[in-house]
Amino acid sequence: MASKQGWNDTNISRFPSAATIQEYPCGKTSGTSRGKRGIVMGALKEYLIPQCSRVLISGDRHVHDDYHHDMDSVVFEEWLRTSIPLVHSFANSRHVTVIMDNASYHSRVLEEGKLNMT
Repeated sequence: MASKQGWNDTNISRFPSAATIQEYPCGKTSGTSRGKRGIVMGALKEYLIPQCSRVLISGDRHVHDDYHHDMDSVVFEEWLRTSIPLVHSFANSRHVTVIMDNASYHSRVLEEGKLNMT
């Protein structure tokens, strides 16, 4: 059974009429604990920069599970390494600014430092 948390469109019946399907082109929504999730990575200026987008389809998960199981620093760094040269060439010798939030996969711990107690 689907979780009650999340948004479900209750205005569309289980077997909608043709008029309803035309009015709501996206169709009936599924329960929040069903289906796969899409993770989209992309670089943009005003529009998407060519060849800098990637879509990662996550496995089936419950609504309370975290998608970071599929999206981690390794996947992000791989995308960033391939995108930086493309962004630089797209900028035509102009300065490039990269803005990121503090998502956990935007950074990682390289090694734990040992304390020298002398």
